[in-house]
Amino acid sequence: MHQCYNVYSRCCSIARRLIEASKASLRAYNLIAEAIYDISRVSEASSSMMVWNNCWSICESLYIVNRGVNNKRLCILGPNTTYIPEDCDTYGGPEPAVWIGLEYGIKLLYITGDLDLSTLLINEAPYVATVLFIHIHSDNVYRLTTINKRKHLIYTSQICTPHSTLPLGGFTDGDRAVILGMLMNASEILVNGYGGKEEYWYKDYKRPSWKKEKLYVTHKIIEVTAKSLNYKLEKLDNGYLLTKINNK
Repeated sequence: MHQCYNVYSRCCSIARRLIEASKASLRAYNLIAEAIYDISRVSEASSSMMVWNNCWSICESLYIVNRGVNNKRLCILGPNTTYIPEDCDTYGGPEPAVWIGLEYGIKLLYITGDLDLSTLLINEAPYVATVLFIHIHSDNVYRLTTINKRKHLIYTSQICTPHSTLPLGGFTDGDRAVILGMLMNASEILVNGYGGKEEYWYKDYKRPSWKKEKLYVTHKIIEVTAKSLNYKLEKLDNGYLLTKINNK
């Protein structure tokens, strides 16, 4: 994949490093998700122009995440999390981690989400996580009016965009939470709650049957991205363990 030219690379070094590293996750999305699903890049790109990330805010938020993740042990709390690992330097997760944080009374460093969930959940997230990464795509951009403006909120895209959104790649909020940890150079990522039970809470409702197919795609994207970013992936009963190879 060619270099992704994005205006935020001019804002600060941490944004430049993340955008450079995101070539791996953008390529994985392109090779896997776009090959299976009929996803319009035109729609994705046009919807991204409905928002704007302020340079100062995006850099401040990325530095906060980088300090918490770089060369640290990161634990991702998925929807099927039944316990909180205690040997973690910091926590992150997708949208269902809002419920996990509320249930166990813990503050997450970041949450990845989009605008498809309820107004309650999307506005509860800022109280559970320090930084919120919100994915914008063509069938949810109309929901922008439902989210309260806040300081540490970054709008993201799953394709390379020249401006307005930060390109992270990924296909769902689940794999995007894991990918972000790799892009931020975590020494180890314990992914908990990404397997096990067939039925669990997804967003604000029980996981629908079609989610199983999407989960297979997200697993493949994680595997391909991990290989590109030099992570060893070990499958666990309820998730993954990703370890940085030759970490410095």
